[in-house]
Amino acid sequence: MAVLITDEVPGMTKEAYEGLHAMFDASSREAPGFIFHAAGPIDGGWQITEVWESQQDRDAFFEKYVTPLLPADAPRPNTTMREIVSYTTRP
Repeated sequence: MAVLITDEVPGMTKEAYEGLHAMFDASSREAPGFIFHAAGPIDGGWQITEVWESQQDRDAFFEKYVTPLLPADAPRPNTTMREIVSYTTRP
């Protein structure tokens, strides 16, 4: 079942997001289970929203590509995951 994942990262700036995202954008597009990624500012930080075919696919990608790039003192995201029944994209 597909999952909608929302990460809210306190203190993250646009520049920090763009720097990290540039390092793994190509890998995410080819990652097993990846469907969709969007990001933007929220009060006091940054929000990343993704759709993956499964939580396991997302977790494997996050551990392989994202976690190693995060500084030890970087704030960890507040993550919510929800199963979704359907999604529609533009053809």
